[in-house]
Amino acid sequence: MKKTFCRQYLKKALPLLLLYALVLAFAALVLNLYGCRLEAWGDLIRYTLPFLLAWLVGDFLHERQKTAEIRRWDGQRALKAASPSELALIKRAQLLAADKQKSEQAWNLKAQEEVEQMELLAHEIKNSLTEISGLASQGSQVQSRDLEQPLRQADYQLDLLLGGQRLAADQNDFDFAWCKLTSLVSELLAQNMAVFLEKGVIPEVDLAEVQVLTDRKWLRFIVQQLLSNALKYSTGDQIRIYFKDQALTIYDEGPRIAASDQPRLFEKGFTGQNGHHNAQSTGMGLYFVKEAADKLGLGVAVTSEAKGVAAQVIFPVDQVKGA
Repeated sequence: MKKTFCRQYLKKALPLLLLYALVLAFAALVLNLYGCRLEAWGDLIRYTLPFLLAWLVGDFLHERQKTAEIRRWDGQRALKAASPSELALIKRAQLLAADKQKSEQAWNLKAQEEVEQMELLAHEIKNSLTEISGLASQGSQVQSRDLEQPLRQADYQLDLLLGGQRLAADQNDFDFAWCKLTSLVSELLAQNMAVFLEKGVIPEVDLAEVQVLTDRKWLRFIVQQLLSNALKYSTGDQIRIYFKDQALTIYDEGPRIAASDQPRLFEKGFTGQNGHHNAQSTGMGLYFVKEAADKLGLGVAVTSEAKGVAAQVIFPVDQVKGA
């Protein structure tokens, strides 16, 4: 291996040595034409040759070390026949190939996760449709109130599915503008009014004239998920929605969240102890809330007291006015 490397290095250094010889020959010719003494030519060799030899030795040692490192890579046999300069190119190509492989693995993992969450939400939608089909098969007439709950659940899961796909697409389609919170929350209360009436829950809203600078569509998605959770788990007769300390807060009187569940609330698919007692829980809502909030540059938090849960969307100071 050492003899092969030495031969390869000599091939690399040969053009430089030939160039040096040509320079010396040209210098000798010039000195002869001008009638200069040949001692000057000897001085030229004496002062330049040591520098050339020192550079060649240093470059030789550097190339040998680099070649030894490269040959420790997988695919060593393919590299043995390469010249020192080619080995550097091959190493660069291997690094690029390794980066490409890592990117492909990350992309495949992300694609697999998206398929899994689609399957989960599609399964939940199918369950709601199966429930509707079962009600329809019981007789020629079906009470509309019997269909409301499974239809709402299917609509909620479909909203999650579409929101998740838009988030996964990672498209920068945000439209930031000043948004009046009272208007946005009023729309969501009207949309969920049937659930409020069904559960006997009264919404208490205190938002004054607060406006926030954000993407209204995605903020609506976030607040809808938090409001749905509040309605799903609330055991009291009131849900409070208010703005304080740069945060939009939705407070419900549902069961306390276990301390062991708190750090994992925003993990994908995590339902926690409360979710285990609710067949409608998929563990995807808060995960998508966190994903959307991160893209908007907002904070999101869920805290639990002795009784009750407060979900908050936290806005930067310069994105709030009228508070």
